[in-house]
Amino acid sequence: MSNDVNRLRSIPTTGTYLVNGPFSTFVHYLVLGPIQAVIIAYIMWTHLGWSAFVGVALLVPFIPFQLIMGRLFSRFRQMTAKLTDGRLRLMNEIISGMRVIKMYAWEQPFADLVADARKSEVGRIQRSCLLKAINLSLFFVASRVILFAAFITYVLTGNLLTAKAVFVTMALFNTLRITLTLLFPNAIAQWAELKVSCSRIQTFLELGEMEPKTYNTKGFGDLTAFPKKNAKPKVFVNNISAKWSEDTPYATIQNISFNLKPGDLLAVIGPVGAGKSSLIMSILNELPVLEGSVQTVGTISYASQEPW
Repeated sequence: MSNDVNRLRSIPTTGTYLVNGPFSTFVHYLVLGPIQAVIIAYIMWTHLGWSAFVGVALLVPFIPFQLIMGRLFSRFRQMTAKLTDGRLRLMNEIISGMRVIKMYAWEQPFADLVADARKSEVGRIQRSCLLKAINLSLFFVASRVILFAAFITYVLTGNLLTAKAVFVTMALFNTLRITLTLLFPNAIAQWAELKVSCSRIQTFLELGEMEPKTYNTKGFGDLTAFPKKNAKPKVFVNNISAKWSEDTPYATIQNISFNLKPGDLLAVIGPVGAGKSSLIMSILNELPVLEGSVQTVGTISYASQEPW
């Protein structure tokens, strides 16, 4: 629950940063990059003739290469996000149960769990950094190789290489290099980041909702309905089974039944992880009930261990 709340709180700030930050800086180069390449290729053709298209031909394969790199980066980003969520969830559980961990001297086993989770996360981050390093290396290498190929072709075709042609071509190629090997790849990378973030936000917003229930003819209902004024407060738990996640193979609590009337005191005891808090959450209608029923009459006052 705390991990979901933290993700919900970070959605506005993270989404605003992605849209108003790097994404808004580079996104227009997804369209301007190819257009600028065509215009610069035409200007270079007026100075070097057909030899200019040799350099352009060497530069064009970078576009599909960058698309492939963008897909790989998006895939690694999704894997990293899942590993980061798992590590944060583990840390939240450790911090919540720190008193029990210290009492039973479980520091080292839990430290090993965190270290393993962090090692897997860092491994994915290193692969993402490797992709960024390849893009950055191409930024410095591409222009030299392309210029060399264009000038060699121009000279071998019997043309005289002049200073005018050299400096104009170098200026145009530098502009084209910055666009296609730096700005355009960054635009693809930021698009991949935004796509992953939007997918995660969409997954969170599409989580299932608990259906509100209404009163039956006997005047019983749950916490989502308004109790009748003259009804005495009661709690009826009839053979309930519940679990937090649909992916979990086993139920958190199973076959629990009890009835509470005014003046009753019920003590629920058990080891850590036995489902005591889950039972309270099911009565508060915070935990979906798979089987059985929870019916309440009146209102419930809930005082947690830690204040909200």
